[in-house]
Amino acid sequence: MMRPGPSTFHGEHVSIDDAINVPQPLQRPRVPIMVGENGPEVTWRIAAQFADELNLDGKTPDEVSDDLPVIASRCEEIQRDPESLDVSVHVFTEHLSPSGEKRVDMLGRYQSLGVSRVIGLVQESAETDEALESLVRDARSAGVEI
Repeated sequence: MMRPGPSTFHGEHVSIDDAINVPQPLQRPRVPIMVGENGPEVTWRIAAQFADELNLDGKTPDEVSDDLPVIASRCEEIQRDPESLDVSVHVFTEHLSPSGEKRVDMLGRYQSLGVSRVIGLVQESAETDEALESLVRDARSAGVEI
């Protein structure tokens, strides 16, 4: 459905005739695929085969450091360059929210590991813009590209 014109598909569980997807996605040649999960045996192999990005859930920088060689090996199993699979982290709210030196250190450590993106919820941002402004300041202090 990402190509121009109508799309038809007939599969085992779903079928569709002449579907139109308007507006078309902005990304080219297609919408990037993110796979998120912490399963090194199955999910990381699926990500290596099909995804543009693997999103790890709730992993600390130390855990990510331990996981990166395994993720690279999943890519190498299928002759994929591990550098072509971005690795991101979903950070739990309680680790992302406290501003200051601890958060700066955490963000800097992810950045030094090559993590492409940190995803999280700053709950205080529902009440005040200062919560996001503080996150931006801490990210910049950590040397993270905003």
